[in-house]
Amino acid sequence: MAPIQDITMAATPDQFRYYYQQPPTADERMQRLGTTVLGNTLSDSCLRYGIETEPLGWGEVPTEDERQAHVVIGPYNPLQYDPTFRPYIARLVERGARVSLAPAFPLTKDLDSKEYQALVATGHFEAEDAFNGTHTLRPEASIEGFRTVAPEDILEDLVDKTFRIKFSAELVDDDVAWGMLSTLQVGVSTEVNTISSHFRNKRLWDQDSTEGAVLLRDWHTPWLVSALDSDKNDLGIDDFVLIHGFDPTNRTIQYTGIRPPSLHTPELLAATKKLPLVNIAMHFHHEAIRGVAQVQDQRWLGTSVLETGTFDAGETIAVQVEKRLQKGLIDPDHGIYCFGENPNRINDILLKLDMRDKVGPVDATTDH
Repeated sequence: MAPIQDITMAATPDQFRYYYQQPPTADERMQRLGTTVLGNTLSDSCLRYGIETEPLGWGEVPTEDERQAHVVIGPYNPLQYDPTFRPYIARLVERGARVSLAPAFPLTKDLDSKEYQALVATGHFEAEDAFNGTHTLRPEASIEGFRTVAPEDILEDLVDKTFRIKFSAELVDDDVAWGMLSTLQVGVSTEVNTISSHFRNKRLWDQDSTEGAVLLRDWHTPWLVSALDSDKNDLGIDDFVLIHGFDPTNRTIQYTGIRPPSLHTPELLAATKKLPLVNIAMHFHHEAIRGVAQVQDQRWLGTSVLETGTFDAGETIAVQVEKRLQKGLIDPDHGIYCFGENPNRINDILLKLDMRDKVGPVDATTDH
């Protein structure tokens, strides 16, 4: 077997410097939100992981050293940019800083404004990130009358996207394993094409089409899972890797494939272990169902905050699914989890979750 690869971006937090700051605003409510989101709560949460966030004055650029600077900016209203906003961000990016943006929009009677919905519909966040070289965190929480980014989501951006090790992937590299992978990939080619069309036609992702994960098998054969950073809009059989085994205690997964398994592999493996007669598991996002302001019916929520990409999260998901006597779960913080016998079941699950008007029917044509 090949050496174990830790699925993470960096090994330790001391490879980064973390800053937070709020753009200039005369809005007292926005100022108070900044203290809540980026001040006390975030700082206290970061300390659990040994991270010390440093304040950074508006217009200032972190001093250069060997560490990567990670700057969180917000809250700010993209509909009311301060004139210094874009030029300052450009300076930070030019200096090599990783810039995460935390927008905030006033809610009207706990509902999103038409202006915010228009930004989402036109792909504003994606276009801005592509132009500026930034990473916009989706505002998925309702805090003090704003649709904004929850402190735990900022923490996840700081921790999970930088140093935290989710699991270790060990490549099984021998002729038998590669031969088995090739055979199983061919066996699910039709299902892969169908699933890819679901992601593409229904846009089952938020900011990047590499989001989400698919776990798939041909009845009682070993699991195949979408590889890390695979484009869900254009999935092919080569984007799937073979799972040989996993160990939740040691957080390890044995696989064969051209890339390591998706970050969501642990939770899907742990969930399907407890759910009988499941041959497909999908995790995907959709703007219509994410965020407290958009999901009024709380019956689909888990009882605890899920830390995605962990085996523990999968066990929690399985318990919640079993309680509801159906193979679908909505978590507004992380999207939809679906489990079924074949891709046709995904449409049935969405209907049971009463998502027909929000997500639209999934036109699955494959039965297995």
